[in-house]
Parts: sequence; C-alpha cells; structure tokens
Amino acid sequence: MEFSISDIFVENPGSIHCRYKDEKDIFKYVQSKVEVIRKFVNELNEEYIDIVYAIYPIEFAANQLLKYANVLSWEHFEYVLQSFEEIFPMRCPKEGSFVAYKSAEVWEVGGKIPLDVLVTLEVPEDAKRSSAFTNKCRCSKARVLSINGLRYPNTRSKYDQAYSNYHLHLKYKKGEMIYPDKFDENRWNECSNGIHFFMTKEEAIQYANRRKPFTRQLIKAQSEIDNAREENKQ
Repeated sequence: MEFSISDIFVENPGSIHCRYKDEKDIFKYVQSKVEVIRKFVNELNEEYIDIVYAIYPIEFAANQLLKYANVLSWEHFEYVLQSFEEIFPMRCPKEGSFVAYKSAEVWEVGGKIPLDVLVTLEVPEDAKRSSAFTNKCRCSKARVLSINGLRYPNTRSKYDQAYSNYHLHLKYKKGEMIYPDKFDENRWNECSNGIHFFMTKEEAIQYANRRKPFTRQLIKAQSEIDNAREENKQ
C-alpha cells in the first residue's frame, strides 16, 4: 500500500469546524478522506476484508465522516452517503430469502460452562436487512434452521435451543422465527438493533473465536444482577 492506516484518521467535526471556517474547505477535507478510504478498501485483499475486525480503522473513520452532517450542506453530505454506498456494498442480498449464520451459545453443566454453537438461519423474503462497513449484517427476523456445536469433538452435536452471546434473554429455538426487540433501519449503525449474522459459516466461526472469553461471563453476571433487581422491584 502507498499509504498507512494513519492516513485514514479523521478528526472530529468540532475540530474541523474550528480549523476551516468555509464549508468548501471542510468539504475538500471530507472528500480527501472519502477517497483515501475508497483506495484503502480497494487495495485490501479479499482474505483481509473477510476478517471482521480487520477494517476497524476504516469503520471508525467512516463513522466520523457520517457525523459531519452538522457541518456540511445536504448536497455535500449526500456525496458522503453515495460514496459509502459504492465503497461498502451490501454484504447480504437486498431481496429474497437466503440462508445465513451466526454464533450463539448453550450452557452446559448446570449453566456454568458456555459452549459456542453455530446457528443456521433462514432470513425470509419480507425481512428487513442491512450491513455497514464490515461483513456483519443485521435483519428484522429469521427462522432457526439448525444449531450445532463448534469447537470441541464432544460438542459437535445438535441442539434444540441456544442463547444470544450478548442478550441472554434472546433465545434461538430450532424451527421458530426469532425477532429482535426492534430493528434499526439506519444501515450505517452496524452494532445496533437487529438479528446479527454473517453470510458464511467461516465468518460466524471466526467471530466466535475472536470474542474475549471473559465477555460471556460478564454478560451472564450482569444479566443475573438485572434479574435480581427486577425481582426486588416487584
């Protein structure tokens, strides 16, 4: 590459607004950063892009540029949105039904040992769907086709239900349609409301392997605390 990740760094809108008083100068800065992002993404090979967290610097920079709505005219901000549509095409089909994958977990030995599982989903034709800057996608509903163990030989069995890695109240039951609490229709809000998924098994497994082991324990502990609080209120 002819440039480094530091070239992608985007200053916050407040700093830029103080430095450039003329909107034309602000737009030139935004334009230059959009083109750097475009070149960087184009030069990334397919294997690198497939790694969920590999393009985090790009995601951060792009999100910063989306915050420039309050210092740009609509015409100029629309340029940013249209450019992102070209640079980051939807990772999932825009229409029709399709099969997708996600990681979840089951709790063995009295709920003390979390085991990662692979959940195979069918996203129906009428489901809303989106993706942002990485290969992770979201949808408004999906049917659970199967749940299989991931990591260890003795866990490569089939399960009837599993739980979300981050929201333990969300249960995936084989054969049933699942719904999030709501669906965020802004496609650029990647980690927002919706059923998160990937288009390939490999990406879902990779995502599961990259999550910090203690995260699940903290989430489970926080869930137990929240439940206790709710019980005390009643």
